[in-house]
Amino acid sequence: MKHFTLTPMPFLKISLTALLFVLLLPETNAQNYPVIKVEADGVIRLPENQALQTTYYLDVSHLNLKSSDELIAFIKDKYGDSYLLRAGSTPKTAIMVLKIPENPNRSKEQWREKVMKESTTKPLRQ
Repeated sequence: MKHFTLTPMPFLKISLTALLFVLLLPETNAQNYPVIKVEADGVIRLPENQALQTTYYLDVSHLNLKSSDELIAFIKDKYGDSYLLRAGSTPKTAIMVLKIPENPNRSKEQWREKVMKESTTKPLRQ
């Protein structure tokens, strides 16, 4: 019976390839989230012409924040009963996660109305 052993070079190549795959996988998945441009009024409007998603990127460039720490401090109290907000990878991007599991029977239109109403109460504006 032959024993299979890897020499250091192929083992290193396999390890680096696996590491690269693991590091790039979240970026690839993250790019699939739809982007919502938040206007100067700060109200979040879900797109009418797209299927409802659990997660959205919010373009909050209108806030003119300089760092991710500023974004974190700004959005810490900007949430609704229907969604959570998290800072994105830049100070111009936030991530909104809808609480769909808590409200599975809402229609797309009900989600749109609820998010818009809640973000009117706590708008994303300075």
